[in-house]
Amino acid sequence: MTTQIDLTNAWSETTAGTASGATATHAAVSSVSHVITSVSGHSDTACTLSLKDGSTVLAEWGLSSSASTALHFDDDVVAAANGVLLRAGYTTINSIDLHNTTAADAFLLLFDKIAANSANVVVGTTVPNYVIPNSANGMVHRSFPLPLVFRNGVVYASTTTTDGDTAAAQDLSIGYSVNNPTTSEMSQNGVWVGTPGNAISAVVSSSSVDCQVNICGFSIP
Repeated sequence: MTTQIDLTNAWSETTAGTASGATATHAAVSSVSHVITSVSGHSDTACTLSLKDGSTVLAEWGLSSSASTALHFDDDVVAAANGVLLRAGYTTINSIDLHNTTAADAFLLLFDKIAANSANVVVGTTVPNYVIPNSANGMVHRSFPLPLVFRNGVVYASTTTTDGDTAAAQDLSIGYSVNNPTTSEMSQNGVWVGTPGNAISAVVSSSSVDCQVNICGFSIP
């Protein structure tokens, strides 16, 4: 005997959440079994992703989101031949303050590089990833709602032109964060068969400001 599956009975449920997790549910239907083929979710905090048949947990996975540590750095910057290393590794810059202590225009050059050496940065030759201009004796404050991302590290220099190597003295203050603050995600595929007459749900247990959960499958009358 061959059982035929009516693909018109396929379904997908998605729920977004904010500060208290989220639950996506496919409602119970009398005498009908729900078959789950995929469950996925993301959250901005450590939590669990659970698959439930009614109140019974069929499967559960842990989600862990990396933490981001905010730091601050100050320097009286003068360009070196190969720039100055702020730090190596994934870094995001949230704010920059500059005070140009010279009577000419100055430019802060930022490079996405792992080290301040000739193999990585040659000021005046290597193209910077970001340039922040400052007028003579000027002050600049930049705040970045979407942080500047440096995947390799941050090397900086201050020069009199955007493509030169003549040093320009500026007082520098940088607010930055370390570690990759990405949202933790998980997707699982398989076959889980629910009890006839039970609702099926997928649950992200917690979040700080953002999460989402999705469950897909089909139903067998």
